[in-house]
Amino acid sequence: MSRERTVARTNFRVALGTCLLAWLTTVGATCGDTGQTHVTAEVVGHGVGDTTFESAGWSVTLTRADVAFGPAYFCATTAADVDLCPAAVAETLDVGVVDGLSADLQPLGILEGDTQTVRSATYDFGITWLATEPAPLPAREAPGGHSARFLGTAVRGADSFDFALDLDITSANQGDIAIRGARTEHELSTRTERLEVTVDVVAWWAGVDFDALFADAAAAPGERLVIDPNGLNAGVVRTGMTSRALPEFTWIDN
Repeated sequence: MSRERTVARTNFRVALGTCLLAWLTTVGATCGDTGQTHVTAEVVGHGVGDTTFESAGWSVTLTRADVAFGPAYFCATTAADVDLCPAAVAETLDVGVVDGLSADLQPLGILEGDTQTVRSATYDFGITWLATEPAPLPAREAPGGHSARFLGTAVRGADSFDFALDLDITSANQGDIAIRGARTEHELSTRTERLEVTVDVVAWWAGVDFDALFADAAAAPGERLVIDPNGLNAGVVRTGMTSRALPEFTWIDN
């Protein structure tokens, strides 16, 4: 990667990270704009309520699905590029954990912003790689120090096994953010009451090869299978989280 591109990404991260400080120190002021109104809104998360699904003859039940979300930044452009979005329209520096098995609203933090149109989201799953740090660091709230922690049971006829997966979602580059430019659109105003973040954890597990996992579990019968976080099946879940079934954002006005 070129030095210029690395510097650009670092500057984008610094701009996003310092934007909130400007809002807090000068009430009503904005990052890179004037005449806007300061907005705060609650950020909440929830699952879709599904815990069981079928996969190639296996009946799979997730018994735990804790997912870290945040920090998150929202831009006025559809792409979170440093040249198009030098500072966030709104952001939450909080990290919260969503119980992906529950459809109940769960508090994740507070959104700070100004009255502009949001068109994209850029965010981490509880693990942030700052430009000043040599490696990604999990937030204190990250479950077990990970982006997500899953437990479950798979049953097919007389065969069954328990499984566990701890998954880390990190950016590919120092100073970057894991998920960039996810689409969401809303006219942020003083009427904006909350932002709902919906995670579909069952969708993330679609495509996992439970036959292969059962073969691994057979090597230690009676014990919970700990899925290799660097293996192919963990990669399926990671792809679900980061591209195939991204969290959905719903903006609620009063």
